[in-house]
Amino acid sequence: MGREDTQPNPKINVLAALIARLDPAIDVHVKVNPQVKPGPEPGQACGYEQTQYRPLLAPQRSLMPAPILPLVDLRLPARGALIGLDLGVKTIGVATSDPDRRLATGVETVVRTNFSADARRLLTLAAERKAVAFVLGLPLNMDGTEGRRAQSTRSFARNLARLTELPIALWDERLSTVAVERELIAADASRSKRKAVIDQHAAMFILQGALDRLRGAAQS
Repeated sequence: MGREDTQPNPKINVLAALIARLDPAIDVHVKVNPQVKPGPEPGQACGYEQTQYRPLLAPQRSLMPAPILPLVDLRLPARGALIGLDLGVKTIGVATSDPDRRLATGVETVVRTNFSADARRLLTLAAERKAVAFVLGLPLNMDGTEGRRAQSTRSFARNLARLTELPIALWDERLSTVAVERELIAADASRSKRKAVIDQHAAMFILQGALDRLRGAAQS
């Protein structure tokens, strides 16, 4: 809190303290003109010529976490790409849609290192494509219950939501990896090639299913 106070005023100090508590990213700087004396009546000149508010370094986290919600509750603008994510233990498959949200295509497979680096890459990919939301595959059990993987996915979503304003929609990804692997086997892809692209293709599978569901809901 940088100040040049030669005439301390309790009211100004209290105001500065309140502002600092409301937003620690704001530095309150009070500049004093000692030649101007405080006036006894409201509206008269006082010794405090101006109060300046200087932004400090931008916080790493978003002030308001992005909403995390089921896909059916997602509210979107008329146009804008979506980013589909298939969250694995070692990698994250990434896919994107066209701005009209008709077709999902693969983007890349992010090799996981730590959350900060992973999130930074995902947010960069979303920004490059001017995405309006994320679609994150939720790995439910076959009976619809949530196990450890689903809980881990929700935890990842909560952490990512603190870093972005883009909504994060959860979409049932049951059997997505199995379905993709069958398609790759049918296409005669080698085991090594399947391993390299399966998460990216799973993200495409997840996102395409979400796009079809959104389009069906819009038409009904």
